[in-house]
Amino acid sequence: RELRVPTAVIAGTDDRLTPPVHARALAAALPDCLGLTELTGMGHMTPVEAPETVTAKIRELVTTYLPVRGATHIDGKEEVV
Repeated sequence: RELRVPTAVIAGTDDRLTPPVHARALAAALPDCLGLTELTGMGHMTPVEAPETVTAKIRELVTTYLPVRGATHIDGKEEVV
């Protein structure tokens, strides 16, 4: 509940360590959750089992929410990271 950054939850439908019911509860409890992606037939190791899907979700978060060095904001000021 204290995580205050945009967050995506990824869960395998066959995960026995963190079953989907717990992933859903986690996603519901996060204040800035962007959604839950349930990967059919995957277990607990989704980064190994479905690396393309996990990487795509991480890239989506990074490109959407991290400022680009030297990017100009709407107010005309340059972002210095």
